[in-house]
Amino acid sequence: MAWSKETKAMVASLTDEERRIFQYLYNRHKKDPGVALLLSIVLGMFGVDRFYIGDTGIGWAKLALTLLGGIGLLWWMIDIFLIWYATERMNEKLVPQLIVQAKQWHQSGLVIPPAKQTPALLTALAVIAFLLVLTVVCIALYKAVSSTPATMP
Repeated sequence: MAWSKETKAMVASLTDEERRIFQYLYNRHKKDPGVALLLSIVLGMFGVDRFYIGDTGIGWAKLALTLLGGIGLLWWMIDIFLIWYATERMNEKLVPQLIVQAKQWHQSGLVIPPAKQTPALLTALAVIAFLLVLTVVCIALYKAVSSTPATMP
């Protein structure tokens, strides 16, 4: 984690139990930079990498620019090198709200449930497989529609 000094100080100010709750919440909400990079390489031209990390504004912009002309392809190639840092930045933005939530959990006496997570890489691969199948179906439909002879009145 490459957090700023301020973020590290916020986490250090927590009690041991609050820090344990915070770590649990952080691990549940953070996005994996490796998964983001994989998504960026495979489907980044459509903004999927940015949607994954929660940067939906940039995700929609990449998608629109790719669909409207291909300018998004240049952005995609550049973003492959930027996505790791962007993921870490988005993860760090989670810290203040998770600290508040950890303190509320601690005060209310809630117990941390046992960890039961799907690995992020497995989730990313499932999303990629779904999108590839969806792409193949769209291409097949497009070819079927475009190869149908037009009837003239």
